[in-house]
Amino acid sequence: MYDLDRPVGVGGWSITCQAKVVFAKLNARRDFLACVTVSEEGNEILICRFCKDAWVPCSRVSCVDVSCMAWSPNDVLAMGSNRGELQVVFRCGEDDSREGGGWSSVRRAFVRPGRRVAAIEFAPRCCGMKLAFACSDGRVLVLEPELEFQPETWRVVGALPTRGGVEVTCLSWRSSAWDDPEAIAVGGDFGVSVFAKCGEANWALAGEKLESQPVRSVSWAPQLGKTHDKIAVGSGNETIVWRVHANESGEYDTPLEFSLEKMLPCGKPVLSVEWNGGGFRLAVKCGVDDIRVWEELPDGAWVCDTKLEGGRKGLREAGNQM
Repeated sequence: MYDLDRPVGVGGWSITCQAKVVFAKLNARRDFLACVTVSEEGNEILICRFCKDAWVPCSRVSCVDVSCMAWSPNDVLAMGSNRGELQVVFRCGEDDSREGGGWSSVRRAFVRPGRRVAAIEFAPRCCGMKLAFACSDGRVLVLEPELEFQPETWRVVGALPTRGGVEVTCLSWRSSAWDDPEAIAVGGDFGVSVFAKCGEANWALAGEKLESQPVRSVSWAPQLGKTHDKIAVGSGNETIVWRVHANESGEYDTPLEFSLEKMLPCGKPVLSVEWNGGGFRLAVKCGVDDIRVWEELPDGAWVCDTKLEGGRKGLREAGNQM
């Protein structure tokens, strides 16, 4: 594990599991890590806690089918399934190493029966407790709970007008301030689209950028007072960083302007992209086991300063400047 907000060259951590890890996700404070593991004995959610500069397993919860996962700002772990379910796990006591100690069992409810959940992500804290829920058939719903620990009470409060029948693979909320408009970037076989909220429950297409290769990952950079937004898109063997400009009033209504900031080559299919908390460092997963960390310098140049390569221990410094 490598922390994007640590100085370059500072080592990461490793966690040894007795089963194959298929998903892993940190919470917002980066003090809890959820791993979905698969073994002959069954599937589990292994929850680890960061304590004294080490990750310590603190709870194991049995699970059946997980296709994606996300943490809420207040540490509710939500998961999608290949059967269209919303599943939640939450902290309910002191952590210990026993089965399920300190965390609830999985609670589930169907949202889109028979449809694989391709991606889920919680809104920024300033938007309230909302979850974007994307299915493989192209539908993207915004859910809001009446009781957040009971998935059967999560109701649909919005639907994005996506292209019908075109697969959606990823999404990312705009990391907005309190008075900024809510917006979601959605990626799929068509490229990337940005949808903005317009009213209590309505969403509209604000702009899109078609790509020649399917988009497998999208990440909206933290805005942090910048005059423009940046969206990183993993498409084919490249990561494309787009600048997105609102209109003069600052609203995200039609049309948004996309301008190319940088194309970062990988040489392998890009499977995942993610910004650090400052919005200047970008982790890119290339192929099955390579991760490249790019940093934007104050002069606008991009440097690939770190590579984590499968089969090799530690970090390798890379001096490639773009």
